[in-house]
Amino acid sequence: MKAIVYISLLLLTLLFTNCTVEESSSAVIIDDSQLEQSRTMEEEVEVKPTVSFTIIYENGKEELDAFLASYELQPNHTFDLDSDMHGIEVYPRSKLMTPVEVGKMISMQENVLMVRINNVPRKDSTS
Repeated sequence: MKAIVYISLLLLTLLFTNCTVEESSSAVIIDDSQLEQSRTMEEEVEVKPTVSFTIIYENGKEELDAFLASYELQPNHTFDLDSDMHGIEVYPRSKLMTPVEVGKMISMQENVLMVRINNVPRKDSTS
């Protein structure tokens, strides 16, 4: 009789301990998955600005358009400053490795008066 009571207490203790371990393990897994989801959501929210160029030019947009196409820059917004001076904002279709160098090349085109490079990455802004 003593043996039956002893075995019953031992089984209840093992059962209680086993349930506690399983419950705490699943709670840890849920917490880890929630943490991972939180990290993923933060990464998705972080948006890096895209490099763009604002170009002020005089008449002669056809030559400028051909040059921009050769660097795969697409126009986004155009504006007029006066009857002779116009502006255009362009974005690269793919990532530019050296946006400052591209900006210099744009500024050397005929009829281009000014080029502003927007959202330049830090490492490239010193070149």
